Amino acid sequence: MACGKHAGMRKARRHALSLLLLKTYLQNRIDNCRCGYFICKHYLSGKFELLRFIFLITLLSAQVICAAQSQFHLASGRIDFKSEAPLELIAAGTSTFRAVVDVTKGEFAIIIPIRNFIGFNSPLQQEHFYENYMEIESFSDATFSGKILEPVQYSENPYTITLKGQLSIHGVKKQRIIEATCTWPDRATIMIVGAFQVPLADHNIEIPRVVFQKIAEVIDVNVTATLKPKP
Repeated sequence: MACGKHAGMRKARRHALSLLLLKTYLQNRIDNCRCGYFICKHYLSGKFELLRFIFLITLLSAQVICAAQSQFHLASGRIDFKSEAPLELIAAGTSTFRAVVDVTKGEFAIIIPIRNFIGFNSPLQQEHFYENYMEIESFSDATFSGKILEPVQYSENPYTITLKGQLSIHGVKKQRIIEATCTWPDRATIMIVGAFQVPLADHNIEIPRVVFQKIAEVIDVNVTATLKPKP
């Protein structure tokens, strides 16, 4: 009897030990799974945060690139004016000015330092133009800025665009609507050519009576500008 009892106890202990081992094994597996879950969770969370960060940086970079590509800045150009009066011809031009066209927003801006005009018939004519007519000590720049009414987009053929904005000369602003021809030599180059007239009276430019026959009341202006994305 004693032997059978002890044998039963040993069997029960082995069974209990097996159950304990099984419980411990299962608990370890559960703990490992929990640990793995949290590791995976944090890893994936960090990974997704990194991916989100990379995505945001890429998006912002793309926006900056698009913004840069949408703005075309002056690469080269020429602005000439001519006053053809009965007693005298005044003609001068400049290649030193700044211009930008935003093809996405349909906006433009031009600034022309008056002092940069050259090509007058004589130094005296240039002096009179600078000091008596344009008064460059007070009004050093002419500007034109506003909206382009049509979409500015790549085309193999020239097309007409309409520039509407404020033309400021001699410190006086006037709203002007000017037509120009837009040509794309390639997808990264815009060429704009336009011609318009400027009545001197519109900008309070007075013509002294003694030289009334030497300067026209309306000035002819021609503009050529080649623009490219800023590097």
